[in-house]
Amino acid sequence: MKTSKHAPTQAVSVAIGTPPQNLDLFPGGYFASRIHGSALCPASGACDARNSGLYNPNTSSTVVTTTATGPENVNITFQDNTNIFGVNSSLFFDNLKLLSSDQDVSEEFVPGFDMEIVTAGYNVLPSGRTYPLQVGVLALGTQDANQSWPRVGLPNFNGTYLPSSLFEQGLVPSNSYGLHIGSSSLEIPGSLWIGGYDQTRIVGPVTAQAYGFMSLPIDLLDISIGTAVGNSPFSFPSKSGLLAEGNATIGPFLNVEVNVEVQYMYFPKSTCDAIASNLPVSFRADLGLYIWNTSSPQYETIISSPAFLGFTFRLNDSVSQNLTINVPFALLNLTLTSPIVDTPIQYFPCRPVLDFRVYSLGKAFLQAAFVGVTWQTDNNGVWFLAQAPGPNTPSITGAVVTPIQPSDRFVVPSNNDWIDTWKNTWKPIGTEVVNVNTSNTTSVQSTPQPSQSVSQALSVGAIAGIITAAFASICFLCIGIYFLRKRSVDKNAANKPDESDILHYKEFESHYSSLYNGKNTAGFGPREMDSGLQRTEMEAVDRPGPRPRGTVRARVLERALAVDPMTLQWSSKIYGPDGPWQAVEVGIGTPPQIVDLFPGGIYNSIVYGSALCTTVCDAQVAGLYNSQVSSTAFNNPESPSSTNISFGSSIQGVDMASVFDTLTVTPTGPNAKIASFDMEVWNAGFNVLPGGLKYGLQIGNLALGSPDVNQTWYRTGLPSINGTLLTSSLFAQGLVPSNSFGLHIGSVSLGIPGSLYVGGYDQTRVVGPVTAQAYSLDFSLDMLDISIDTAVGDSPFSFPSKSGLLPEGNSLGSALTVRVDPAAAYLSLPQSACDAITSNLPVIFKPDFGLYLWNTSDPQYQRIISSPAFLGFTFRMNSSVTQNVTINVPFSLLNLTLEPPIVSSPTFYFPCAPSNGTVFTLGRAFLQAAFMGVSWETNRDGVWFLGQAPGPNTPSRAGAVITAIQPTDRFIIPSTNSWIATWNTTWKPIGSNVVNANTTTIPQSNSPSSSPTAAPTLSTGAIAGGTVAGIAVITLIILGVFFFLRRRKRASSVVATAPSGFRLTRVGNNEAGIINDKTAAGFGPREMEGGNTIDGHRLGYPSELESTTTRGAEMDGAGLYNDGRNSAHAAEVDGKGTQRALYTRRFKHYIASLTHAKLLFNLRRRFLSAIVFTRNKRPRRSELLSKLQAPSINIHRHNTPRTYRLTHSRTKQSHGPGTKNNHLTPNTHIRRPGHMNRNRERLNQNPLIKPHALRKLIAETPPDSEILD
Repeated sequence: MKTSKHAPTQAVSVAIGTPPQNLDLFPGGYFASRIHGSALCPASGACDARNSGLYNPNTSSTVVTTTATGPENVNITFQDNTNIFGVNSSLFFDNLKLLSSDQDVSEEFVPGFDMEIVTAGYNVLPSGRTYPLQVGVLALGTQDANQSWPRVGLPNFNGTYLPSSLFEQGLVPSNSYGLHIGSSSLEIPGSLWIGGYDQTRIVGPVTAQAYGFMSLPIDLLDISIGTAVGNSPFSFPSKSGLLAEGNATIGPFLNVEVNVEVQYMYFPKSTCDAIASNLPVSFRADLGLYIWNTSSPQYETIISSPAFLGFTFRLNDSVSQNLTINVPFALLNLTLTSPIVDTPIQYFPCRPVLDFRVYSLGKAFLQAAFVGVTWQTDNNGVWFLAQAPGPNTPSITGAVVTPIQPSDRFVVPSNNDWIDTWKNTWKPIGTEVVNVNTSNTTSVQSTPQPSQSVSQALSVGAIAGIITAAFASICFLCIGIYFLRKRSVDKNAANKPDESDILHYKEFESHYSSLYNGKNTAGFGPREMDSGLQRTEMEAVDRPGPRPRGTVRARVLERALAVDPMTLQWSSKIYGPDGPWQAVEVGIGTPPQIVDLFPGGIYNSIVYGSALCTTVCDAQVAGLYNSQVSSTAFNNPESPSSTNISFGSSIQGVDMASVFDTLTVTPTGPNAKIASFDMEVWNAGFNVLPGGLKYGLQIGNLALGSPDVNQTWYRTGLPSINGTLLTSSLFAQGLVPSNSFGLHIGSVSLGIPGSLYVGGYDQTRVVGPVTAQAYSLDFSLDMLDISIDTAVGDSPFSFPSKSGLLPEGNSLGSALTVRVDPAAAYLSLPQSACDAITSNLPVIFKPDFGLYLWNTSDPQYQRIISSPAFLGFTFRMNSSVTQNVTINVPFSLLNLTLEPPIVSSPTFYFPCAPSNGTVFTLGRAFLQAAFMGVSWETNRDGVWFLGQAPGPNTPSRAGAVITAIQPTDRFIIPSTNSWIATWNTTWKPIGSNVVNANTTTIPQSNSPSSSPTAAPTLSTGAIAGGTVAGIAVITLIILGVFFFLRRRKRASSVVATAPSGFRLTRVGNNEAGIINDKTAAGFGPREMEGGNTIDGHRLGYPSELESTTTRGAEMDGAGLYNDGRNSAHAAEVDGKGTQRALYTRRFKHYIASLTHAKLLFNLRRRFLSAIVFTRNKRPRRSELLSKLQAPSINIHRHNTPRTYRLTHSRTKQSHGPGTKNNHLTPNTHIRRPGHMNRNRERLNQNPLIKPHALRKLIAETPPDSEILD
């Protein structure tokens, strides 16, 4: 097994080019694979990279390059944790082929494989010392099916990726993979499957979450030290809290990326130090790593014991459940070798991150973790993380290979016990007592409940009565089902179809036999018919002759394709000087100029121009826009610039002009563009404080739509200019579900990431009831009161709670109209309201700032801001006069900071800004704890939403539950998360943890509520009676469900069905079926109920009618490559890579469009049993019809997906020095799992099986295995 210089690390073997050139690559990465070219090594002499293989494009006859990929990259630095510098590279495309165990090249290949060929480069240590590159990287796909490169005068060229290409060719069940890299030193073989996974590589619960752009992010909640069995080798049994130890800025979680491409575990220095302080290690700054002190007696005790490092993550983006993955210290005893060091050194793989790089868990962590991804399409897939087993793992031939289907959102683990996979390796200390939940069962955080008393034991009579009642209920249920089934049989017999149904089917089959195209319908095994399918509207057509009930001719209506909400990219920069605040990042102009903007405002966005700064100024941090360097910028000559404009007393001296240019919504990722975006470009202006102090402008704002779909600017004698707006333009382009947005700005200081979606919202950002009301030219609603309360524990004030703060000292009436504005910063309230609130706080009003400053030397200050105390804002709910909703803003969010140039040094302030005007505003300070959204609709008839937002224990952006807002929606649905649960890791409650506040903000009515009283203890008779009643109720429910399903099944037989995701369009005299949705294609027929046989042969549908493909000039994810073995129909290529063709794909889909179960049965007997279906020969329609009366013939079927596993290298060369080379057994071969229920001798007689790929499998398969037919 090949290794690296950091540790014995396993690689996979592939072949590239024609003739094939064998290379070993580390699995990992996205988009283009990083391949070492032959120019990386001199023609003679030693070169580390030569051990893993080099690729020479000049010797391949199938290589493709294009000038559209740009000039060769020269002296590039990879700005990530790979520490690679001085890279020269170019893009090439060639055939990628898989290798079998004996290094033979398989027949299957990936054409046009996208590669970045590296011809120069080196690694750099923290000390500055360099060493050569070792092994390249095999990318494991991406959210895009391929990458299209334009060529001058030629069709686009589509660079392909490994999993998506194999899926498009129909060779694997889905665009997915499952990976466990294993360990060479402990002889845990690696496992990598495309289209599925080895179930034995998962030994506990699995967390599934959305992937990010070129990342697999997840929230890490804590790191702990524990011992699985026996006594601890440390001075403590276990220790937690290591993640945030010594670093108060980390918060309740740390967002990390799982990255197979990098080597170590990359954490804050404080985290690595907290872990290492418990180990016999010392930090080497020149290496950036911790070195084991192998002379310490504790070293051998720790690495040989069952002690582990536990990593606790958020489970499935939940705020109340988590998952822990244990990495034994035996796996964290890795080896550095030459040329990094002169002699081998054992090291602990935690590398402190001291700069801008992300926090990552690399190969060191993944020795003990399973990772998988189902890429799906349209970025809607998920990725999986789970505990992997230890050395006592089934060999590769014992893998339980399980497919991942395109619609799968979870994977199923094995039943193996994690400790059992390690028991032959560890040396427990003391008695072997299990100390941890080794199944990694989900931990659930719940509010403490009162203790319950032990119930009284039931008497013998009560138990007998319960059993008797249960038995009677079951008998009653069975009798009812019997009579219902008997009645159903009688009705079906009366409705048996006549011969005209058979003739009608012939007509139907001849008309639709060529409908269904695309590899995705090929079907990779049996699957329930209703999986991924939905009924579509049909049209009944009369035909001559009798027709039993339910028989219809069908017309499939075109199904509207759903689009998802679009997220905006949040900037990594932090803004003040009265925050800290978060901003979004956009690109303006052509080429895009990156500018950060606060989200908020309507109609025009405010963008600061390059003329605002003549030298250095604060606005440069966010980015300045220069219309002179954009090729798509223009303005309206009849709308001259405005000069010296004032916006109230706080912003003055503004010079601005209306400019229209292209907006790129997410400039560093998948993007959408908005032409003629409407902007006010400010080229002069300044802020003014109440005391007269002037300071520079900081950052503009991105308007989030308006009541109008655009803004029209009239010109004399010329067409009007329509300035476009963000939300309405994306909706008009069909990129989002509606003209709407959902926003939670979050908090920088408490680590709550911002969330902004156009066309929808993140459901996890709403944790209580939502009020919806009409908008005008702002977002106004009635505020009824302001109160102070405490969510959990005792109050930090001299009172438990206080209300009436809004009208205190002022006759405001029953309500105060306020507007919610994310473009504003403070809580702009009447002076009396600010004074009433602050009279309870250790703050001092500063007229020069117009704000209240916290007295940080007062002991009450820290007590308040760290407690669960909050400021409650009560509003009228849905404009009701009887119901209201309260938004709670914890005081920890109201501890904001003034910075230069407002003050000379950072100063904490309370953001209530007294106003003597008539307009009162709740700005960003309030919106840290509140969700707001708007459905603009049209004709100004939309609504806007306000709800409680969560606290710091919120799923990161990658864990968002993205929910669309449809154009007709008048309300949105909140999550079921508890508001307190999102804060319980941040607050420090005072006294007992008793919930005091209505933390779910349930609408309050005007009627008083009574306090609950203790429930009386139930008697034995009551328990018995309740149990009997419960059984009776359950029986009735089961009967009700049975009747409901029966009724629905009967109704479904009246309407013909067709697979969801199909559109039938007329092409001449034929009809072509277009698959719009891979997940809806069905993936295989189901067998009819019952064990029907004819002449001893079991009836079943063929798994594949034909395996024909077409190869066009290009492929964009829908095009399919022909390997020369399959016949191809005439196809048309439209220049975009879309191929239109007529295929005879699957019998399943038009069978599914028939109308009656009994008709299907008769057709099956008389039609299907007469035909032999082969892979590479498509029977003609006339040939099919002529065989209706032929004798029955056994049908050979592929019953399960063909999942490919990449082969591990067996060569003995080292990728670099290491302590051990781990060679896999000869059973490391390409393998097609499946139901192997045929005789082994039939393999050599079946021309449809590729002999070299499967004969070796059969020779190495145990006798009780099944052979794929």
